Amino acid sequence: MNAPSPLSAAPPPRRSSIPEGSWPRGMKAAMAAAYVGLSETVFRQEVAKDARLQPTWITRGRQIWLKDQLDTWLDAKAGLTPQSKPAEGETGWGKTWDDEES
Repeated sequence: MNAPSPLSAAPPPRRSSIPEGSWPRGMKAAMAAAYVGLSETVFRQEVAKDARLQPTWITRGRQIWLKDQLDTWLDAKAGLTPQSKPAEGETGWGKTWDDEES
């Protein structure tokens, strides 16, 4: 009898339970961490040291992170500024997605 391959015992890659394009506008810490691709522990460490990544308090005991703020934080981490980001519909190469190749 053959022993099972070590690869067959590996768990499948983790996937988000949120369908593409369906992230809510406000997210609790665990979901916000998943949105930016970090563990919740590392996300909370980033929150503690980065003033741009602070939560919004929506009730006395409930804090959320806004999707737009998370996007802005990610852009800043990637070195993207509003001036360096392509305008909506542009590919970043001076053409829009609707431009035809000649």
